[in-house]
Amino acid sequence: MKSAPASSSAPSATPGTTAAAPAPQGSSALKIILIVLGVLAMICIIVVGGMVYVGKKVVDRTRAEMAEDRANGTVTTPFGKIQTSKDPIRIAEMMGAEVFPGAKPMPDSSSMVVINGTQMMNANFSTASTEDEVLAFYKEKYPAASIIDTPENKMVMIGDKEKGGIVMTINVENGETIIHMSKIAKAEK
Repeated sequence: MKSAPASSSAPSATPGTTAAAPAPQGSSALKIILIVLGVLAMICIIVVGGMVYVGKKVVDRTRAEMAEDRANGTVTTPFGKIQTSKDPIRIAEMMGAEVFPGAKPMPDSSSMVVINGTQMMNANFSTASTEDEVLAFYKEKYPAASIIDTPENKMVMIGDKEKGGIVMTINVENGETIIHMSKIAKAEK
């Protein structure tokens, strides 16, 4: 019996050629995406670091002082000074308004704040006198004042172009006459 010649199943290589593996298509796109994300992460880190630095500088330069009576205080910031007061009599005097005789300051309802050269004040008082008695007092005290009389309340507006205007509302709550004074003006130096 004749045996068949053994055939070689191995491919024959031609000299000078090499079999190269195909380059993956997504690797260059992935590299670009990773670089962009890295740059964005660095920008975020720099921005957050800058904000922390600025915040620390503001905190370091902010100083608060409170009076012993806890009714007056001052906060000094890099942006200006903030002064506060809860003393309604002092606030009314600073406004240039006279308090109705016998009126009592209402607790925890008055404030004065000075921020960056603007002064905002309000003071509240109560009295057993009637709305009409209070209104008559302010009409006599400030004859040039504008008066607005509505069913809900009475309003007295005392104006001064240079010093700012004072607005007072007079109304009745729980059987007492409430006098609310407010003023916004440039802070006096």
